[in-house]
Amino acid sequence: MTEHNEQDGTGTVSGLEEAIGLIFANSFDAESKVCLITLMKIIDNILQKPGDSKVRTIRLQNAAFASKVGSRKGGIEFLLACGFERSLAPAPLLANIKSGEEQLVLKDDRQSRLLAARRILTVRAVQDLGMKAEELPEYREPPVISLNSGAPSAAEFNPYVGHRFDAQSMAVGANLGPDQNYVSKTDSELQKLLEKQAKLEAQRQKINPEWRAFRPDESVNISASASASSPAEIGPSSNILGPSDSSLLAERMKKQQQDRLQREQGGFTTKAMRDLEKLKKEKVYSHVTLTVQFPDGYKLVGKFVPSDKIKLVLGSIQQQCLTIQNDFDLYITPPRRLLLPARTLKQEDLVPAAKVSVSWKQSPPQAPYLDESLFEVLKPISFPESKSIIDESKTKSAGSLSDQGAAKSTKSAADRESALLSKMMGGAKSILGSGTKKDPSSTSKKPKWFKS
Repeated sequence: MTEHNEQDGTGTVSGLEEAIGLIFANSFDAESKVCLITLMKIIDNILQKPGDSKVRTIRLQNAAFASKVGSRKGGIEFLLACGFERSLAPAPLLANIKSGEEQLVLKDDRQSRLLAARRILTVRAVQDLGMKAEELPEYREPPVISLNSGAPSAAEFNPYVGHRFDAQSMAVGANLGPDQNYVSKTDSELQKLLEKQAKLEAQRQKINPEWRAFRPDESVNISASASASSPAEIGPSSNILGPSDSSLLAERMKKQQQDRLQREQGGFTTKAMRDLEKLKKEKVYSHVTLTVQFPDGYKLVGKFVPSDKIKLVLGSIQQQCLTIQNDFDLYITPPRRLLLPARTLKQEDLVPAAKVSVSWKQSPPQAPYLDESLFEVLKPISFPESKSIIDESKTKSAGSLSDQGAAKSTKSAADRESALLSKMMGGAKSILGSGTKKDPSSTSKKPKWFKS
């Protein structure tokens, strides 16, 4: 039964408590504080450096240890309760070191016993001596021991956190991490583009929806420009030139396929790198063109700012378009997804143009329920204007300059090769050229600044 208590730690805890009681009974509070702090530091060194035999050996003749722990009754008893054993130092190789010096050695590698001892020291220091947390040594979790090598290693390697392997990290025995003030080139470029995007979006102003209504037998398409169709072309069978729903759907599916292949075949990238590449392709649009489809085939077309919320669209339809009071929701399909009133058009991925459907919360109303004046609006519907966040002219000019530089370097290399060949074969070239009639047009021209 006693052996079982020693294994589960009951006997160890009682021995630790008795040793601390001896320290308190035979020392002043100031001396007890120094003794407990020193014992905490000894245990912390062993926990943090489990593979270092030096921290597991304590010379009893050490002056600092003798004054703080060895001279206090109960100090050595506490270490013995932690698992230390008395032994004699082996015969030294150097003559100035005394042989047979008594020491304490921790041979049993039982981490749980040391953790229990550290916990008891902390509790008794706070409760019995009234010490504050800032007076005690800071506790750090011990490293995980690798089963393969037995050496301490990090609990888990995080690839998203910077790691340093240099002389400074090795000196302190810890990963110092990256410089806190360091900003990578990717983060810096991303921040600049975000600021430019915010500046372009701030230039947009609130616009009037300019609703237009279409009957079920009228088709709605969006033209690339406002002048693509004239009022005379709009009628019951009008078909304003522009991309159809099928072409827009095919284009979107193609883009999703390209994005999926890029994610699968691309290498390792950080979130900042992915955000930067996405931002480079994005554009800031002047407005969003919404086509609102009712269950009976009637349609509304209006325009909003990408930062407008769905709640604003719902209110605008109810106040400016409907002649009845009937609650409804907006959704997109496929698949069917309800648009949340608190989200913006950009967050719902409705930029630059989208088709949304109406779902009546009550019984569907009978036509006519739309304002008749909206059917008489003849103003053409234009596709939103866009502006790239990255200046495309600079990108093209940079590409042309690089092409020009490559062509220039190629040409200069060819000229140098021709000049070298003419030097090497100068005699033969002059002989071969002596019988050739010289072309008058090939004579070199005099420079402009030359005066005869």
